[in-house]
Amino acid sequence: MPGATLMKLYVDDEPFRMDRVMVRRSERTLDLRRGLLRREVEWETPDGRSMVLRTKRFVSLEHRHVVVFDYEVEMLDGSGTLTIASELAVPQRRLDHDEELDPSARRRWRVCSCP
Repeated sequence: MPGATLMKLYVDDEPFRMDRVMVRRSERTLDLRRGLLRREVEWETPDGRSMVLRTKRFVSLEHRHVVVFDYEVEMLDGSGTLTIASELAVPQRRLDHDEELDPSARRRWRVCSCP
């Protein structure tokens, strides 16, 4: 089954990484009744710009194949080009020598970028 939860944020072609920015505030809440995960992160880039990322993920409990993502990025000061990219990790079945001998061998994943 494909894994479609990977989203990447770029600010002026630089990837957003929590280990490279100063995080001012981070909150995450999970509503199990509604199947909704909310996250809000406010950070400062190495060049001093402040931003906030708000995300929502919804998974239907009745129709488990239904997933909705909502991403909002706000630049609190400064300007720049924002890019959000999604990726789809698809299991790739390749029979190799080890897999023929051991059917429980790990699956290999191929990542597809979707602009």
